[in-house]
Amino acid sequence: MFRMAPPVMVGVALVALAAAHAAFAGSVGWGYDLAAYLAAADRLVRTGTPYVAETISGLYRPGPGGLYLYAPPFAQLMAPLLPLGAPASLWFVVRAVALAGACWLMPVGRTIRAASFLVGVLSLPTLLDLSLGNISLIVLLLCVIGWRARGRRLAGAALIVASTVRPPVLLPLLVLVLGARDRVARRRVLVGSALTALLVVAVSLLLAGPGPWLDYAAVLRHSSGFAGIPRNVDLASAALLWGVAQPWPGLLWLGGATLALVSTALATRRDEEAGYVVAVAATLLVSPLLWAHYLVLLLIPAAYVAHRRWPAAILLPLLGWLPEPLLPLAALAGLLLPLVAASAPATSVLTSPPEGAAQLS
Repeated sequence: MFRMAPPVMVGVALVALAAAHAAFAGSVGWGYDLAAYLAAADRLVRTGTPYVAETISGLYRPGPGGLYLYAPPFAQLMAPLLPLGAPASLWFVVRAVALAGACWLMPVGRTIRAASFLVGVLSLPTLLDLSLGNISLIVLLLCVIGWRARGRRLAGAALIVASTVRPPVLLPLLVLVLGARDRVARRRVLVGSALTALLVVAVSLLLAGPGPWLDYAAVLRHSSGFAGIPRNVDLASAALLWGVAQPWPGLLWLGGATLALVSTALATRRDEEAGYVVAVAATLLVSPLLWAHYLVLLLIPAAYVAHRRWPAAILLPLLGWLPEPLLPLAALAGLLLPLVAASAPATSVLTSPPEGAAQLS
C-alpha cells in the first residue's frame, strides 16, 4: 500500500496544480508580483535602476504594488523575459517545477517527499505564490538544496543566491558555517558562498555598473513602518490586528525574533541538520515583513519533523489557511517542532531515507 501512495499523491498534486492554473489565469491578482519584476527589469534597461524613485529618495512603507525591493541581480535576470510580454503561465510552470524539485530533493523518505508535494500544492501560501507570481517557491528550492547539500560548496552557493531576494536566508548559511562539526565542510560552504557572491556581484556590476547597488542600499535604508502594513503577518502586525496597544506589538516582534535566534542556536548545538531546519523557519520570524506566501518555507520543517518523529507533522503547511492574525502561530510551530524532534530518531515506516539522500556532491 505504501509503495502505491507516493504515485497517487503526486498524481493528485499534478491535477490540483492544473486546476489552480485554470482558476487563477486571468483572475484578480494573477501575475501581480511578476508584473512588478518585469517593470523593474524594464526600468533597469531604460533608466539604469530597477527601483521606483520614491524608494530611493526618501522614507517609504513597503506594500504598494509595483515596488521592487530586491537586490539588482534578480531584475537583471528577468530582463530577457521582457520580449515575452507578461508570461504569467510560463512563470507559473517554472515555479510549479521549483516546488516539485524542492520536494523531490528533500533528504527524507519517498512517501514524505510525495506527501510534501501534495500538501504544498494544497496549502494557501503555495497557491498565493503561484497566483501572484512571487519567487517564494524558488527560495524554497534553494533552501532545500542548502539542506540536502549541507557541508558542500553547492549549499553555500544556493543560499547566497536565495539571499539576494530574501536576506534573512543568510541565517541558515551562518548555521552551516558556524555549526559545522567538520572543518572541511565549513571551508567548503564558505568557499561556495564567497565565490558565488563574488560572481553574482561581478556579473551585475559588469552589466549595469555600481548605480543599481547604490540605489539598493538607499532602498534598504529608507524602508520603514513595517508593522501594520496591510497583508503583513509578522508578529507586530498580528498584534495590531489583535488590538494590542503600543509599544507591545514592537516588543512582541522583538521577542519572536529573539526566540527564533535562541532556538536556532539550541538546535545547532544538538545537530547541524536540526539547526539548519530551525534556522529556515527562523527567517520567517526575524523579518519585519512577512507575507503569507513566505510560509511556503514551512514545507522544510514539516518534512524534517515527519521524518524524525511525527508523520502527521507533514500537515504543518496547511496552517497557512489560518486567518491572518493567527499566521504567526504557524511560523512559531515551524520553529519549535523541529527543535523538539531533533532529539528523536526516525521511527515511522514512512520515513526511511531515500538512497543517496545524505548530501549532494
